[in-house]
Order: sequence, then structure tokens, then C-alpha cells
Amino acid sequence: TIMLHAGGSDEISSFNMASGDALDLRSVIAESHLDLATVSANLASYVTVSDEGTNAALFFDPSGHGGGSAVAILDNLGSAITNLAGMTSHGALTFS
Repeated sequence: TIMLHAGGSDEISSFNMASGDALDLRSVIAESHLDLATVSANLASYVTVSDEGTNAALFFDPSGHGGGSAVAILDNLGSAITNLAGMTSHGALTFS
């Protein structure tokens, strides 16, 4: 499990959902002074995933409007990880 923090972008290589790797968003949420229950209930408004060619990017928007800034770049996982639902269904995000 990799703990992510607000205000930065971690570049992560060898991320593998099938092996149980996960990104922990609790610090990002706390550092943004957001209520964990609100974010959890509306996760897609705060967190998005984007195929960035060879990489996949995880974005966090503290305003809850989608978009925001990248908090993680997953090296060599573009096209393999293309959306939030794919990550959450594999337990690859921890936020509660």
C-alpha cells in the first residue's frame, strides 16, 4: 500500500492490482480538510483516473468537481488502468 499526500505527485512503478497493490488516499483527504464519509460516498467527484499514453494518472480534486491535479502517476499502466471503477473493483484504492 502506497500512502499518497496532497500537493505532490508520486511516480509509481511496478504497481500491480492483481498482486494486491493499493493507493491509500486517507492522507490526501485529511490534508485537504475534507470529511472522509463525504468523499467515500461521492468518490468519483473527487478522484478520477486517466489513461496518459504509457502511464495512468490518478487525479484528486478537493473541490469535488472532478479533475484536479495528479497525485500519482502509475508507470507503464496506461490502457491497463483506464478508470476509477476498475481500480475500486480490484480494491486498489484505500480511502476509509
